[in-house]
Amino acid sequence: MDVYNMKIRALVCFLFVLGGCADPKSTFAPSESISCRAPETPRSAWERQSRASGLAVSTVDKNFKEGLIRYVDLVKGQVWQTPGLGSGDSFVRADEKHFYVVNRLRQDGVRILDRLTMEALVDKHDEDLSNPSDVAVVGDKLFLSRYEKKTLRRYRLPELVLEKEYDLSPFADGDGIPEAQWMKHSDGRLYIELQRLTRDPKTPLMLPKDSGAVAVLDIESDTLQPKAIALTGGNPVTDLKFDPKGDLFVGTMGQYAKLDGGIERVTGKPGFVVTEEELGGDIVDFAWTGETELVAIVRSLPPVHTRLLRVQLGESRSQTIITERPRDFYEGLHSVLYLENCNSVVVADRDTENPRLFFVSLEDFAYVPGRYLSVGLAPYHMVVAP
Repeated sequence: MDVYNMKIRALVCFLFVLGGCADPKSTFAPSESISCRAPETPRSAWERQSRASGLAVSTVDKNFKEGLIRYVDLVKGQVWQTPGLGSGDSFVRADEKHFYVVNRLRQDGVRILDRLTMEALVDKHDEDLSNPSDVAVVGDKLFLSRYEKKTLRRYRLPELVLEKEYDLSPFADGDGIPEAQWMKHSDGRLYIELQRLTRDPKTPLMLPKDSGAVAVLDIESDTLQPKAIALTGGNPVTDLKFDPKGDLFVGTMGQYAKLDGGIERVTGKPGFVVTEEELGGDIVDFAWTGETELVAIVRSLPPVHTRLLRVQLGESRSQTIITERPRDFYEGLHSVLYLENCNSVVVADRDTENPRLFFVSLEDFAYVPGRYLSVGLAPYHMVVAP
């Protein structure tokens, strides 16, 4: 895009009091049959997880050099983009007023965006290149997990002033670094996912020689529980997700292509609800769609391809392939969310030729090629925006 057109577009955005611009190619077309109603007020962790007025999406190019933050307004049917506010390796979180962008890949830091204007309110650069992983906001506190460090940080909002660090090294494996990843706050507890990978100086690879764990911070007492929750599998890789009953689950990948992980409970009765061996591939992501039903993305090799599965866990356990993609490790199906007020699941398809979010209705669990939204660059991370 030339400078003149960029200026015209920026002026139009300003006149509409928006920090980003709606992409005309990314609006819902009637023929696509994507219909979302305004979400009702959630009353449980499950409903907060699955009722969405929109989606916050980070997108990246194949070389991890350029990133855009997208907001998908599910009710109005529009996609808004904000260039320059994401790095080539960004994660994103959302609440009713803000988007929280976690930038990585030597651009380490946290940006807080106004949800209405997409203006950057705070830009906190992390000088020690800690490879930040995730944020969780609890009241006026922001917690930051850091992949390369031994501590969890707590900042005071809105200025992002560092207040405290919590030592996670007692829960680490032998190298002393726990590899803190995704987090989830619920009922006064903050759950911190720990991958516990072994760092070998002879190779850049980090291997899950030990099982994963989940550390628990009690918010009221401001203390970590003395023991982390031990997971059955190694290398937890998915977001922590609630089922309709309120139990918390995570996907553990284990070692690549070994099929030694699965989807397992974090709270409640421990153990796998379904294994990678049953699923036929490494777990990439999953989403509960009912008390005994979920959808899962798995990757298998060789050759590399990803599948979206419908998995029924009742007395008659079964699996059905909804769709699949033959791609390399970067491309393919990447993440999935259940949207109750859309009666659908939405799937991030990291196809560099046609990057998009596609929707699968729970009425028939059928993949319809035209039922999608274009998001420009490949979708990297997406979360529910309440």
